[in-house]
Amino acid sequence: MVSESIHLTLDVVGSFGGIVAPGVADMADLINCAYYAIEDQRAQAVLSCLGTIPIAGNGAMMADFVKWTEKFGAGAGRPSSSSRRWSPGPPPPRHPQP
Repeated sequence: MVSESIHLTLDVVGSFGGIVAPGVADMADLINCAYYAIEDQRAQAVLSCLGTIPIAGNGAMMADFVKWTEKFGAGAGRPSSSSRRWSPGPPPPRHPQP
């Protein structure tokens, strides 16, 4: 789970970091590429490395977006068991003012 959080953070910085400071996005993509390679996830490493190429990087960014959407999109809208446990429940009914 920690590894996924790191990859997600690097993907977000890789996608939008160039807007904040030029070169930040490319550095995040290269770090992400190396990290995926260390984990022996070759396809993801290639996508992250492609992210540093100006035109191809846009396609790689979309592929990463699709990957994260597929991973987290299935559970979207459903509260986790921990949030249900700590949820105070529905608000109390309102009484009309006379």
